[in-house]
Amino acid sequence: MTLLSSFWRLIISLLVYSLAFGSFTSCQRTFFPTAIPLAVRSPYLSVWENASNSSDIPNMWPTGWRMDSNYGWQGYVKIDGIAYTWRGAQVSNATTLSQITITPTRTIYTITAGPMTLNVTYLSPIEPGDFVRQSIPFSYVYVDATSNDGKAHHLNVYADISGEWVSGNRNAVITWNSTRIGNSIIHSASQTSQTIFTEASDQAEWGTLYHAMPSNHGTVGDMTGSDQACRSWFVINGTLPNTHDSQNRGIDQNFPVFALNVDLGTISQTQQPAMFAVGFVRDPAMQYVNLGGNARNRSLYFESRYSNVGQMIDDFLTDFPNAQKRAEELDNRILGQANTFGSEYADLVSLATRQVYGTTELNIAQDASGTWNQSDVMMFMKSIGDSNPRRTNPVETLYAAFPMFMYIDPTLGVPLLEPLFRFQSGPLYQNPYAAQDAGAKYPVGQGSATAHTQRIEQSSNMIIMTYAYVRASNDTKYGRNRFPLLYNWATYLDSQVETTDTSELSADQESGNEPNLELKGIIALQAMSLLASALGYTDRATQFSNSSQTHAQSWYSRALNPSNGQMLGTFGQDNSWSIGYNLFADVWLKTGIANSTILNAQSALYDTLLKSQQNAFGMPIDSNNPQNGAASSSWNMFAAAIAQNSTAKNIISRIRSYASLNSTTGVFAALYNPKTGATSSGQARQVQISFLGT
Repeated sequence: MTLLSSFWRLIISLLVYSLAFGSFTSCQRTFFPTAIPLAVRSPYLSVWENASNSSDIPNMWPTGWRMDSNYGWQGYVKIDGIAYTWRGAQVSNATTLSQITITPTRTIYTITAGPMTLNVTYLSPIEPGDFVRQSIPFSYVYVDATSNDGKAHHLNVYADISGEWVSGNRNAVITWNSTRIGNSIIHSASQTSQTIFTEASDQAEWGTLYHAMPSNHGTVGDMTGSDQACRSWFVINGTLPNTHDSQNRGIDQNFPVFALNVDLGTISQTQQPAMFAVGFVRDPAMQYVNLGGNARNRSLYFESRYSNVGQMIDDFLTDFPNAQKRAEELDNRILGQANTFGSEYADLVSLATRQVYGTTELNIAQDASGTWNQSDVMMFMKSIGDSNPRRTNPVETLYAAFPMFMYIDPTLGVPLLEPLFRFQSGPLYQNPYAAQDAGAKYPVGQGSATAHTQRIEQSSNMIIMTYAYVRASNDTKYGRNRFPLLYNWATYLDSQVETTDTSELSADQESGNEPNLELKGIIALQAMSLLASALGYTDRATQFSNSSQTHAQSWYSRALNPSNGQMLGTFGQDNSWSIGYNLFADVWLKTGIANSTILNAQSALYDTLLKSQQNAFGMPIDSNNPQNGAASSSWNMFAAAIAQNSTAKNIISRIRSYASLNSTTGVFAALYNPKTGATSSGQARQVQISFLGT
């Protein structure tokens, strides 16, 4: 029995985040990644704990996904007049970190602070079916406290964030403001001189940072000023004076911070947590440019429902109890299924989910009259960890993550695919095959009609994803709308899928003389047949079914090792092999190209590869991978999806070992050496997790 057949609507392939924790004896643990997600809602709100080889968590500064720039984030509690640190490197009295729990939407630190135990939760919501809430680039952090000695204690909670969140240029001059709207206290900060649609050190160079909290829970205070002034004031006094430094200055000049606190009174247990929200908003958020050069600015979707950002923040804070409940329900749904295949699998799913969603932004455009166009909704995906980390909706990356979206929220299928389809549907796009992405300068989506070498790869990916979406959603209207373009690509595949042209490359940059790539094209042809059938196009369904079967018969005779039935790495080389991860799509979408004999032979190959003690962290992609035998975490998980259960669990265990390898640093990488765990490329890349919706 395969992993896929073991679950109905199961979650499967993952990995993009990396590596392990160092040792710290005070913290019980079974699985700690090197990079822990804290506030991860968008490419420009992506804040992590760099936890490799460290005993200082959480008494250190968080970082961006590259782990090379600090984000000032300080948190204190004052218990019976004594200050303790729950976040940040400016430490007061020592605390003890006893546990870290990671779920798909939350990271929870359990910390002993004198006579009380704190649960500090970082919640980055994932909101299936709700475009408004999914598009809000904000995260919550909240603190619960319980007495350890049965006595009541006086509790004050403090948090600040610094100007380092505003720009990747630490010399940039910023300005800030503090206001009260509805039941909220809101700090905001932005650059005095902004450059739209540009980046510095992977941070947006335009937009506004927000730090907010409710004003109607407990006695609240706020303050803006230098880091030393705000933090020392709270440590000494236990409250904030509601004073505001108004001197604009550089981010690194007396480090301006934006502080909030709440006095929860004398309690033995919090009835409501101390809750803060952090966010970063840009408007316009992005731009879409067609091949004719016509550009249209786009806003985050929530802008279409709120009259201003302050109103949105007030609603976001008010909605916290409901958001907390929704997050717990989603976590339980995902992990309830993942745990049926083992805790190691659940660990990986928990680690990767926010990483995938955190690379996306749901956006909308206005029509010529200035009215929000509800039929013009897109979801941009940034190619974090790619050799060009500013590609927009890179097709091979989206393909690897697409099963996850179809499992959690199929309604995102159209917004994710539309940036790719739209510019290729006009008369200026003349290539008979699909493009590689929707642009190379995120957040500007400007697709290109330039020829490229991944023609079979990307055309197949687009057909497979479109059928997967229609299959999951029954949205035949969108399928019909894009069928003419898909038909062109399928016709191209039919004529070219058996090419031996070495200029034809896979997503792994391997030549087209490769059974695994040809297999993807054949699967795509059968997916096209199934799509046509679902749309009622009987003749086209027959056409592409016949094509796929003809090519499949040819593939069977050339692609498999005659002695053991395993997939070759290169046609005509019987000593070569491939893990054949493209079999995943065949099993996922039930296209029926590979029979059980082929799947069993591949599973046997995996057993052989895993018996090698050198492959401690998974399997190489194939025997002739040009990247010195690199392993792909996502392709290993695709392989696990088609393997026998015991083999699949072995693969998952190896990937989990890599995800908790304390000799590495950074967010889970997509490519690495399976023998040493050394990162090759793709740090923090979102191809690491996929969920199966079979």
